[in-house]
Amino acid sequence: MKAIYTTLFIFMTLACCSLSCLGQNVSVNNIQWNSERIFNATSGQWSDISTSITTYGSSRVEWKNSNGSIRNRFQVVELIGEWSNVNVDGFVQYEITDGAHSGTVTIRKEGSEVKILISIGTTDPTLEELTITSKQAL
Repeated sequence: MKAIYTTLFIFMTLACCSLSCLGQNVSVNNIQWNSERIFNATSGQWSDISTSITTYGSSRVEWKNSNGSIRNRFQVVELIGEWSNVNVDGFVQYEITDGAHSGTVTIRKEGSEVKILISIGTTDPTLEELTITSKQAL
């Protein structure tokens, strides 16, 4: 009998862990998107850099280095689109500002590919694309 309870406990634990992002809605939930590669469209260069983008519902977006330091923090001005389940194809666009510059952060999933496009309107506009390798609900 103890073996049945142990097996059931292990099964439930694994089921809960594997469902961490199931049904997560980007406009409500906090989600961390992890990337190992960045394409800088301005320079045309790929960089193997570990970073993460964390979306905090419809309020803010943070871009962090692998050591946790902040690369950039954005306030969300407007959320365009609805994406109620990040495990199915969809997209959402955040109209953002860092206080000095405005731009967009677009997250798109098509099939097994997830990309985040960051466009910031500065004196020298920046356009970067992150290839997402994993995600997790926070």
